[in-house]
Amino acid sequence: MITPKKVDFIPYHWYNDCMTDNELFAYTAGIIDGEGYIGLIPHSVTKNSFSPTIKVASTNIELVAFLKEKFGGHLDKMRDHKNVNQKKSAMWTLKDGKNVAPFLTALLPYLLVKNKQAEVILSYVKNCSYKALRQKDTTEEIKRRHNYYKQIRLLNHRGLPLAETK
Repeated sequence: MITPKKVDFIPYHWYNDCMTDNELFAYTAGIIDGEGYIGLIPHSVTKNSFSPTIKVASTNIELVAFLKEKFGGHLDKMRDHKNVNQKKSAMWTLKDGKNVAPFLTALLPYLLVKNKQAEVILSYVKNCSYKALRQKDTTEEIKRRHNYYKQIRLLNHRGLPLAETK
């Protein structure tokens, strides 16, 4: 729960507290489909392990505050852009498999655009634990993790299709 002491830039609550769980998940899936990012972020040290991450950036602070209040995660303060024509924006982030997996499982039936990304992340969380990286043949485990990362990169690629190389 967000309190004004922790984050002093969040205005009144603008959403309907009477939403059913299904309505909440459908509404949130629409936000993720339209404004969100579902992906794997490489860990900075090893580059062989990845953190499942969901992000939503918006110029509407109330939208990202709603996500923080309902689902936890982290809320960044309003960010100024170099381009003077761009509005300030804030970002909501949900990280780690233990947080991301239940969230995506609840949203999966309602995701229309990013459902494949959600399925890849759920599979990654299920099949790639930190324990497995320490105990199994690390070469195979690292290959498997990088394959998930490549799948997500292809699904999230913007613009023209990537050229395939042999």
